[in-house]
Amino acid sequence: MKSEPSIEELLQAVIEFIENSVIPKLEGHDKFHAHVAKNTLGIVLREIMLLRDYDEKEVARLKNILSKDDNIKELNKLLSEKIRNGEININDDSLKDHLIRTTMAKLSIDQPHYSGYLKGKEDNYPNDSES
Repeated sequence: MKSEPSIEELLQAVIEFIENSVIPKLEGHDKFHAHVAKNTLGIVLREIMLLRDYDEKEVARLKNILSKDDNIKELNKLLSEKIRNGEININDDSLKDHLIRTTMAKLSIDQPHYSGYLKGKEDNYPNDSES
């Protein structure tokens, strides 16, 4: 029986093809656009691999902070309202932990080479891959 490659394997193969076979042959705007395409596929790959778990952890934290069960969009909307109205203190440790974890999770998908994200990892800021 033939085993088909996974979505992750297919994306990784295209990323490697662009990096190793296409980009070295290009110049100028075409080279720039090939890098953009490669980086975009990298974001998609990381979203496929990480986002579901990160979202589940974010919802769990939001439920804990808000004592309410709802979807991620509505919970974030409620959190914003409660912060704005002063119902949740911005110095609350569970809120700070939630915001740091959420930010680190988003950066690990969108900008894993961003200096601020790397510094946060180096300084052992919590992220959702640890919780």
